Amino acid sequence: MQDSAPSSSSRLYSIPGTLDIISISETQCRIPAGGLCTACIELNQVDKKIKEAAALLQQLIRQREELKTERNCHHDQLIQRLPTELVSRIFALCASYPPVSVDSMKVPPLYRQRKPLVSAPWELGVVSRSWRDVVYSTPQLWTVISVNMSRRREAGYSEFVQEWLLRSGDLPLTLSLYTSARSDTVPFEVLSTSEEPKAMQLLAAINQTSQRWRYLDVSLPVPFSGHLRGVSSGTSKLQSIHLGRPLGPRNTRSITFQMHVTPSPSRVALEYIGFKAFDINWDNVTHATIQSFSVAECLEMLRSAHQLTHFAVSYVYNDQDPHESPSENLKIVHNHLQVCEVSSISRLDLLFSHLVLPSLINLHLFDNLSAAASLVSRSDCKITELSVNQSETRLSSEEDLITLLKLCPSLTHLTLLECPISDIFFQELGHDKTPDQQQSTLSQFLPVLSSLSIEALLRFRWDSLTNMFNRHPDPLYAPRRKLRYLKVTILEGERSESDELSDESDDGVTEPLSRLIPKNVASSLLSLLDSEEVVIIIEDEYKHSLLHTALASEG
Repeated sequence: MQDSAPSSSSRLYSIPGTLDIISISETQCRIPAGGLCTACIELNQVDKKIKEAAALLQQLIRQREELKTERNCHHDQLIQRLPTELVSRIFALCASYPPVSVDSMKVPPLYRQRKPLVSAPWELGVVSRSWRDVVYSTPQLWTVISVNMSRRREAGYSEFVQEWLLRSGDLPLTLSLYTSARSDTVPFEVLSTSEEPKAMQLLAAINQTSQRWRYLDVSLPVPFSGHLRGVSSGTSKLQSIHLGRPLGPRNTRSITFQMHVTPSPSRVALEYIGFKAFDINWDNVTHATIQSFSVAECLEMLRSAHQLTHFAVSYVYNDQDPHESPSENLKIVHNHLQVCEVSSISRLDLLFSHLVLPSLINLHLFDNLSAAASLVSRSDCKITELSVNQSETRLSSEEDLITLLKLCPSLTHLTLLECPISDIFFQELGHDKTPDQQQSTLSQFLPVLSSLSIEALLRFRWDSLTNMFNRHPDPLYAPRRKLRYLKVTILEGERSESDELSDESDDGVTEPLSRLIPKNVASSLLSLLDSEEVVIIIEDEYKHSLLHTALASEG
């Protein structure tokens, strides 16, 4: 007998064991009389019983699985009580994305939150065989797919994606394509078709579904994005496109998007791609989010997207080539743009100086308020909502802010983030008028303001808040009668000398302003709050109520 022999491991429930494969040939069992020894005969008999027992065990396991399926069918109230069509509808609702808000600046749902291959179908399918049958026969569950091209070389991944696409039937698709650069070992600059057959196979399968694309979210390096062209026939149903900046090389302006059938989306979001490299029909675009465009490209886009109502832009730069820069006398009148959101922008003055936006009602700015004031004045628009965020820069003064606000008599909602607010601002808000000083609504300072939200360093006295509420019974002489929401958040942080404000006491001693609200001011504000005339929230940056602190300090 050999010292060692092959063995196989088995596990019955949680009990491990090892079965030796015993050779009973005469070459292995040598006894003088020939034949088999007693031990080999007994081992042979035991092995036969084990084989029979193993066959019985397999039969019992299969029987157990069948009984579990039968039990699930009897116990599954969902499947038992509802028709398959309704169960399928419920499953589809469980896996669906929330709809995009009409006035949302973001583009497709996946622009808000990209996920790996959406797991909802698999999570539902593992519950029972009945559920799995419903899941596999419900195309609506397979219409959202997120493909990581960095997994293109994994065995079976391409087939897995193709099967997913096949299960979606003929329904519109929400498709996300991206790479995780840190896990991709091949430099993006050297990728080619010959070196990437797996990628081309995967992209070819995806291209075949282009007539069904509804939402497209792409963050791919140049070698991949150039092959995303769809089929050359039919029509495009594409409603939203997001071309994101992929992880990897910094210079991504060479990315192009050109499909065989030109799409006509209503929403676009572009990051680090040139206007001319993005080949679409702009006639139906209503929402656009742009990052890293030149001033000339922004103007060309606004000229092409004449139905645009919502425009968000950041990182706008001036053209280095003077031949590409727009003429100083160029003016683009856009009659449909209603919402403009500008952030982290360097040449806002150059962009705004070429625009006339008569329908603008909602404006969000980071700074450069003088350029915004010129735009509002030139456009003669009726701004109803304005937000100013000076957390990154402090180029504009309080005077610039007040100048802009005086041009917005229709303003109802105002949000100020880290703006240099002092008593002067509240004095403007609380300016009293007497019958001898009657003014038209247009000449009043924010006469219809209903919501005011401020986050800033404490550079004003607390009684300035109460002074802006005039109790005169005639609305003409009570400019803040329409104010229904006031929120003030006092921030902490390092202050420059210009930020420091102090209060001079009766004896001439100058002291820093206190965060503690005086009792008379707190009482006055609380009386407004109790009478339900206005919602008042005064807090620090940690959401601690300064009004409650003032009451507690008074005992």
